[in-house]
Amino acid sequence: MTMKSSKLFALLCSATVMAISAPQRPAEAQACTPDLKADEVLDSDTEALAVGLRWCGLIGAPSVDDPSLVGETSFKDMLWRRHERASECIWIPQCRITLRSAAGVVKDDYQQIADIDDPLLDDDDPGDVVIRVPDGPDDGTALDRDYSELRQLWQNCDLAWGEQEKGLLALSLGRFIGRDENDNTVSVGVAGVALDYDDVSDDMPLERPALAVIDPTFVGDANTERTLGHEVGHKLGICHPDQTCATAGDATGSIMDSGAGTILITESQCNAARDRLSGSTQLDPPAGTGDVLGLIDGRGDPDEANIPDLMDIRKIVAVDDTERGEGLRLVIRLQGALGANQVLHLVAMDTDNDSTTGAPLAPLVPNSTLTGVDLAVLAQANENGVGPVQVRVAQGNALVVQNVPGVAAIGHNVRVTEHGPDALPPQVLASDMEFTFSAAALGSLGLDVTTGRLFPDGLRVQSATVVNLGDGETFVDEGPNAAAVLGFPDPDFPSVVTAGPACAGDLMGVEVKGLANGREVMAYLGEAKIEPGVVTNQEGDASFDILVPEDAVAGPTLLTVGVKDPTNAVTADTIIDLCPDGGSGGGNERSVYPAKVICGSATDDRSVNFALGRYATTVNVFNPGKKPARLSKALALAVPPGREKPGKVIPIAEREVLPAGQAMAVQCDELMEKTQMVDGDFLDGFVVIDSSSPLIVTAVYSSIGKDGEPGPVIDIEHIAAAP
Repeated sequence: MTMKSSKLFALLCSATVMAISAPQRPAEAQACTPDLKADEVLDSDTEALAVGLRWCGLIGAPSVDDPSLVGETSFKDMLWRRHERASECIWIPQCRITLRSAAGVVKDDYQQIADIDDPLLDDDDPGDVVIRVPDGPDDGTALDRDYSELRQLWQNCDLAWGEQEKGLLALSLGRFIGRDENDNTVSVGVAGVALDYDDVSDDMPLERPALAVIDPTFVGDANTERTLGHEVGHKLGICHPDQTCATAGDATGSIMDSGAGTILITESQCNAARDRLSGSTQLDPPAGTGDVLGLIDGRGDPDEANIPDLMDIRKIVAVDDTERGEGLRLVIRLQGALGANQVLHLVAMDTDNDSTTGAPLAPLVPNSTLTGVDLAVLAQANENGVGPVQVRVAQGNALVVQNVPGVAAIGHNVRVTEHGPDALPPQVLASDMEFTFSAAALGSLGLDVTTGRLFPDGLRVQSATVVNLGDGETFVDEGPNAAAVLGFPDPDFPSVVTAGPACAGDLMGVEVKGLANGREVMAYLGEAKIEPGVVTNQEGDASFDILVPEDAVAGPTLLTVGVKDPTNAVTADTIIDLCPDGGSGGGNERSVYPAKVICGSATDDRSVNFALGRYATTVNVFNPGKKPARLSKALALAVPPGREKPGKVIPIAEREVLPAGQAMAVQCDELMEKTQMVDGDFLDGFVVIDSSSPLIVTAVYSSIGKDGEPGPVIDIEHIAAAP
């Protein structure tokens, strides 16, 4: 096959593909240096969002087998850090979205979750993935590429993650290799592939989120970050210039332009990605909503040649959104794409999880052993669309057709999208059948949608597909048949919060929850590796301090916290808005407010030189800005000692944070305590407030005469910043 007739996915990473065969040596991890880091696009007060990546590494891929190529010590550590340069350089500064590791959120006894075998070693080297490219016409028009190996890998990864449905499936592999029908190697130029849906509207189905990218082979190759950033962009709903989506007009010259070689994302692309992330059930907690349950078909149907792909059920995914005032969604995930034959798709539910009530499914699904069915929904579909939905409700020992408004079915095609100016049209790989039940429909079926749990006794589900191929042969595939409570909590991803300032040289408090228990903690602030020397407790929680490096670069920076354990790469992360040394917040001068204070009693001792009486001062501080203000406060004394001698300077607070829109007060009792003065003593001086941003500072003065007679009227002074 000639180069003219080959079609390219992406030209953006050809250097990375070539580098795979080059000799490699262990290296130190490289930071996202300022020259690689994009400028901010959204305001710095924009809420930070996260999208988890459920990594699977293909055995034989370079840094899966030898993590030292990218400066890591283990396979899990490599997956722990695989996406963080893409976060640091691309998604955090521009869109305030972090790409986070979800590589260990699995059952404790599954230690090799992301370490999967290459299914087609006879066709390629270990770690590589073959794309079959049959010979095409000489004019270079549409070629029928075969992504069977990649599809199998995605499904293996999905099944390995089990019931955990949150996050993008992310496959790290060696390289994509093109082979023609004669097994000759042909150029495909593929660096990354994203699985996508035909439906590009905002109202997305419960999607099958997956992407595949070539494995990094040496430290500092920006193309690996750009490839991952590009494919994540697809999964967050932004597209190429030549595709149809809301941001297509902004794709030219952006990271979504395959030929542009840039990492830039526009504001509208950022907003579109954030809208997709915030509204998706599937992508990642805490942004995702609804309780999600995945039921796996583990009976090995892909190995049964007599079951066509178009009707082979791989998994059922259910989402209960009734707590949001919405309904229930059940999605049947199919092994292959819908074909020309009409296939009956069916979901049967035992809504009270009681096999003694309801009806048997056998009259609808030959040889089914499921009994106790309270409700069944049927729809026929093929590549041309979905037919009318039929609802059957148990009456006695039979399932009887009943008109139930608010029940619908729709087929969603899952496709591979090629990248590049000569890309082929999207190729359908698989399909999902989605059944939806409105809250009103559930109520009419006798289900209580107001209790907070739709199925308090558990839900038993049976899915099935039935097809008659026209020669008298009928195929039946019964999908997962399991009893489970729909409404079990979503996976509890770890979380991390910080306290205190975040400037170069500052000490910042860190509290992390939900990591693996009894493990030593490890963290990264940007590319600075931190080993705080603490161990998580039985709940997987830990608290510690981080000293922000003196050379920290100002701007949004990723803090990620995990544990030293090669079998568990799940992490917690957050975005820290670092300011440089001195707390200038990226170039603004600090503001200093000297507020006069008088505290205590002036007695007969005339050395105080104040009118006899009791004096009090309250200094009020308000942050009118949109960012937290980082403060230090000190008391500069004039009395004592008085008599033209400089007094002590006593620190009151260092590295204090005043959130935006909030206020605090400095009062005499605190100042007396700091100076170790007792009741009756007297101080005179200034409270000096040093702030990273402008404040409103007001001093309130009051006094009362020596014997309790009325003193001067309360006075209020607005304190201006010192010049």
